[in-house]
Amino acid sequence: MPYLPKYSQVAVKIEGIEGTAEVLALADAKIMARNPSPTYDLPFYRREAVAKEPGTFTGTSGGPQRQSFAMEIPMVGSGTAGTPPAYDAIFRAMGFSVANVPATSDTYTPVIHGESVTMARYVANSATTGFTEKIHGARASGNIVLPTGAPAVLNPTVEGLYNVPTEETLLVPVHDTTVPVAIMGGTFTMDGVALKYSEFTVNVENTLEIRTDPSSATGGFSIVIVDQVITASCDPEMEDVGTRDFFTEMTTHEEVALSVVIGSTAGNIITISAPKVQITSLAVEGDTFLRSTQELQFNRSSGNDALEIEFT
Repeated sequence: MPYLPKYSQVAVKIEGIEGTAEVLALADAKIMARNPSPTYDLPFYRREAVAKEPGTFTGTSGGPQRQSFAMEIPMVGSGTAGTPPAYDAIFRAMGFSVANVPATSDTYTPVIHGESVTMARYVANSATTGFTEKIHGARASGNIVLPTGAPAVLNPTVEGLYNVPTEETLLVPVHDTTVPVAIMGGTFTMDGVALKYSEFTVNVENTLEIRTDPSSATGGFSIVIVDQVITASCDPEMEDVGTRDFFTEMTTHEEVALSVVIGSTAGNIITISAPKVQITSLAVEGDTFLRSTQELQFNRSSGNDALEIEFT
């Protein structure tokens, strides 16, 4: 029977040893992802030799062999304060560390390297088996989209080392029942001023590089984060100059604090904060009412605090 991408599972696990694939289990398959889409990077080397007749010579499959998965993950808490969300490993692969306070909170902040993960997509062709694509030694880049009136969405692209696809038994996880909260009735302030916007996107722009390894079957050891820049874009309504003067903020390179709070029920509250945000690009547009289109840069204040994502 055909494999049906609509009936897929995603599993991810932090690696105990960098670049060594983990065996994935039920507990690793709780991520409720949408549209997991693979991309393969499998080099092939042609033998461009001259000859007296037309035709080609046998080529060579080479490396490093990589594969990536892009997906959408609606952001939601675990339902229990102090228990990390199901996509905890994705944040850590994106270059964040987590500080856990039992029964209270899980807080993610930037850290050098992050942690490598093993990840797989299982595409079902029956109730028990599926086509399994797996990567290991993987890390990620991505963004968080915060649309007014809809739940926040984490959009990671996870890149790792290629594994030959196999057919495996499907995992049967128990998914969290906590429901994502739409961005309404919460808090969104910059410089202490509540702004009206339609969409706010936080970009975790990681530069990913492969550690090449001639002793590896893929030609690589793992993927690493060699640089991280955190930016954002948004479209707030223009405010009275006395309330918030966007142009003066930009031309005087002013830094302001950002605070976003989504949800109000313990176990499903997400707080996103940044201590020093600068406007790097600014325009004004609109036919019915004026909006500013802004590009932002998140700066650190003291150490690894350019962006903080807290689940309580």
